[in-house]
Amino acid sequence: MAASSTRVLLALVSAVLLIGLADAVKTCKGGTPDRPVYLLNLAKGKTFCLKMPRYLTNPATDTFGRIFYMRTQNDTCGTYGLVVHPFEAAGPKGPYPHLHYSALEYFIPLVNGTLRLFSQADTEPLKAYTAGKIPGVNGMPPVEPMGYVDVPGGSVGLGVKAVPHTWRVTEDITNFVVFFVDGWGMEQTINIPQSSSDPIDVLGRTSVWGTPFDLTNGMFGGDDYITRALAHKSGLPATTKKDMKLLQKIIEAGEACFPG
Repeated sequence: MAASSTRVLLALVSAVLLIGLADAVKTCKGGTPDRPVYLLNLAKGKTFCLKMPRYLTNPATDTFGRIFYMRTQNDTCGTYGLVVHPFEAAGPKGPYPHLHYSALEYFIPLVNGTLRLFSQADTEPLKAYTAGKIPGVNGMPPVEPMGYVDVPGGSVGLGVKAVPHTWRVTEDITNFVVFFVDGWGMEQTINIPQSSSDPIDVLGRTSVWGTPFDLTNGMFGGDDYITRALAHKSGLPATTKKDMKLLQKIIEAGEACFPG
């Protein structure tokens, strides 16, 4: 991606996150220009004021320039990684089925739009997988049945460690952020699924970093998993204040390593 285009996108990201728009999430007291505090919606009518970390001036980006790594493990004392999607259009495109053996994820659309998470349905206890075990790929049954949960703007979705999942956008999203806690391996694998059309190659190279991606969709039982998932709610747990307090604690620990 050209440097000028990158600068323009970063300017737009900063403008929305630090100034706010009419349809943006509300803010709480105690914020600063470089560390705003957002009022986020949780389950059962609960809310939480999350103080955001500072952003890198020159973030890394993915192959297509659509995702910016605003914080990495190297500048958070190894506690988390943070990516920002400046804009994601509604539609069928999204990540391939995958899981993170060591990372808990927080999905937060900060302005508008709706994110739809896909994972195991809530019809049975949520199953996490140990390293080396990949459903639907290496002799294990796929994740079935599938389910979904919607995460509207200003809310927080939780991706449980070692639980297969993916997502799509059902309403255009502006400033969609994802925290990887801890996110070792994600920085190293973020471009791999786009670098090859060979499912074995991609699965092998992403698995080495503990984040196996499945280009065949076999992890979820085949290409029609999204249609099947709409029949059930996801088994992913609702985000609680305890989850958010953990994230805030990790953000503050990571501030000790901010450059400059």
